[in-house]
Amino acid sequence: AEDLPRGDCFLPQSYAHEQGMTLDEILDPECREAGLNVIARVCAHARQHLRRAREYTALWPVDSGSEVRMFCAVPLALALATLREVERGADTLLAGRTPKVSRDVVWAVFRDAKVAVRRDDTLTWMLSHYASGGYEVTRDTRQAAAIARAQKSGPPPSRRPEPEQDEPMPSDVGQLIR
Repeated sequence: AEDLPRGDCFLPQSYAHEQGMTLDEILDPECREAGLNVIARVCAHARQHLRRAREYTALWPVDSGSEVRMFCAVPLALALATLREVERGADTLLAGRTPKVSRDVVWAVFRDAKVAVRRDDTLTWMLSHYASGGYEVTRDTRQAAAIARAQKSGPPPSRRPEPEQDEPMPSDVGQLIR
């Protein structure tokens, strides 16, 4: 929403046209539902990339690759949580609003990752936790307790099915509208 007044919009024009709108109308309240559909499609594409990032992070050995796992896990968890905020739509495509995670969530990701990178199942659980918005109801001591439980019992079942097939991003993504 911040880039559009400058004439910059990095969403595929073809997605907007499929919704019966132009990118110039993306912040128009009357087109919000269509705009959120465009955002949902871009988010689905981003989720495919994040799935691959999860797989890559898990490939690093627990014992000798913990520093690399930490290096990957923190931005990955933040990306998953931020993507969730964008998908929820509370601040998405509203002038003057930006979907983002709180500083508390950022600190929690760092804290949780220090523990989670030590085991594959705990790392998987942590990434699912941030992808699903579990951080919204779980704060400080409850969050630490949940990670401790996950270390003992393993991760809960995945809350969101991963896309079956990768969808290629249209070639018109990243074009400027002026």
